[in-house]
Amino acid sequence: MHKILLSFMAMLALSASAVADAISTEKFYFDCEAGVALPESMSGNNGVKVNLNPGPQVDVAFGYQLARSWSLELQSGWIDNSSKHLSSIFYAVPSGPFGTIAVKPVFHQDLETIPILANIIYTLPLKGPFKFYVGTGFGAVFSEFNVRSILGDNGRSDVTFGYQETAGVKYRLSNHWNVGLNYKYLGTTDHALFYGSKSDGTMIHSLMAAVTYKF
Repeated sequence: MHKILLSFMAMLALSASAVADAISTEKFYFDCEAGVALPESMSGNNGVKVNLNPGPQVDVAFGYQLARSWSLELQSGWIDNSSKHLSSIFYAVPSGPFGTIAVKPVFHQDLETIPILANIIYTLPLKGPFKFYVGTGFGAVFSEFNVRSILGDNGRSDVTFGYQETAGVKYRLSNHWNVGLNYKYLGTTDHALFYGSKSDGTMIHSLMAAVTYKF
């Protein structure tokens, strides 16, 4: 009887552990990522083309695993890209009562981007510690443009529709911790800039390192 009871308790403990593991892999997770953002060039309707430098990117996401392969998450982050010493670029400004145009050399431009996206993630149902996944997302992107010139500083913010594609791999360290690498592409609709001018939408390629905690 004693041996049967011990066996039953051992089976119960193993079953509880298995259930706990199953629950932990099908519930919530928090993801923190950092990497480099590589923007494509942007062209305005005033003929100006701007090439921004690579910059830092930090993302966070809160997600829920619906099933073994499917997850939903809410993601936000911060991206900063700039270009300096653009003395050859002129910024067109309408001025005066007759709409005359003045131009001024631009020495520094900066673009800060804050996406807020809802993502759906599909993970390949493979055994082992490595998990390969792809995902897509949609939402709002807040952008702030800052231009420094010989006539002073100008700032402009706007909100555009944004979309994202991602692909990556995670490595399971334990039941709760994963690390990984991923690629992201973020795009937006056109931006409204200074004095009625517009530019192409943001197009940013990102390479990110990630840490994920499941709970």
